Amino acid sequence: MSIQPINSPQTVLVTGASKGIGRACVRTLMQSGWHVKAVARDNSGLKALKNRHAGDFDYLSADLCTIEGRALLFEWLSHRCPDCIVHCLGGNVEVTNPANAFEAAMQLNFHSVITINEHLLSKFSTIKKIIHMSSSAAVHGRANTPYACAKVALNRYIADRGSSLVARDVTMTGIMPPAVEGDDNNWVQEKSINPEKYERMLARQVLNRAQTTEEIATLVTWLCNNESPIFSGCLISTDSTIF
Repeated sequence: MSIQPINSPQTVLVTGASKGIGRACVRTLMQSGWHVKAVARDNSGLKALKNRHAGDFDYLSADLCTIEGRALLFEWLSHRCPDCIVHCLGGNVEVTNPANAFEAAMQLNFHSVITINEHLLSKFSTIKKIIHMSSSAAVHGRANTPYACAKVALNRYIADRGSSLVARDVTMTGIMPPAVEGDDNNWVQEKSINPEKYERMLARQVLNRAQTTEEIATLVTWLCNNESPIFSGCLISTDSTIF
């Protein structure tokens, strides 16, 4: 897939930007000509990303699962709201009390991102695209149950809200990858600390390897650059095993 540069400078917000798919999206979007505003909890990771890659890039360290963190984000964006939002915020949550697992997974993978969306959509008319990183686990369930359930809820939101936003000339799309490896994400870590789990994951992949963060970021950037609204309310899978 080749990526055409955007015609004029535009701003994209990337959440969950300090590692994994989010980090790869920051790089690829900058290369395509976007001004990137990146948000994550890991300030050192964001700083290292800015120092490592030349480009039009600002960052904010904030925990978007908290009211305080989202308030920081909204204040930061008040003078330059993005034209596009790429939500890579999400993942599995480690909790000491299993009773809190569903609440924590829903907060990280669902409630935080839709709260951000609805606030910004209510305040600004410049937003034209919103892209969510979901997971094929929402279909086949090969993940821990709280995470999979949160992604199911996110998919339903994308389908419903994406359909209604067409009237506002806003395109909302979801991407459902399988296991993805790269940019210090969890599968990079599992490869060394839990090789048996890693090999089981590889056995399910049609490519006989994990998809890479760079490959998913290329798809994200293509969607950001594409002017067609046909993907609004759509869920795009890169996992052939769900069909």
